[in-house]
Amino acid sequence: MLVIAKVASPHRKALHVKIKANRLFDSFRKVLPARLLDDAAGRSGYGARRRKCPPDRFFWTLVLGFACEAGRSLASLQRFFCALTGESITSSAFQKRFTPC
Repeated sequence: MLVIAKVASPHRKALHVKIKANRLFDSFRKVLPARLLDDAAGRSGYGARRRKCPPDRFFWTLVLGFACEAGRSLASLQRFFCALTGESITSSAFQKRFTPC
């Protein structure tokens, strides 16, 4: 299970909402298929090396990462990506996704 969000309870304590990552990605892929995101990534110059950080998973990391916490750092987003995808990625490889070609 993966914690992706904190929801405020009536008692002002944070409750963790747990969702299985694979079910989450399956639901998202119905809305925006990976192929569509991959095509958009190619047009935007996302980069040639996509094995460790596929465009669809990077996209959902940003969407869900900022939805959970607006003031995220790059290191925080990288940890979220690793938790969400189950993949490991170096800081430099993740940060290169934010630099122009």
